[in-house]
Amino acid sequence: MPTYFIKVSSDTRHTMPTILIIDDEKELCVILEDLFSSEGFRVLLAYDGI
Repeated sequence: MPTYFIKVSSDTRHTMPTILIIDDEKELCVILEDLFSSEGFRVLLAYDGI
């Protein structure tokens, strides 16, 4: 199953840029969350359909 990266917001005047990471492999989501968080992004994760 492919992994999708969706940039939700890029208005840095009011909020941090936000990335939504969707993948069914929780470990991959956590690794990517760490990576993007360290670059200054707010990261939202979704690893199940619930």
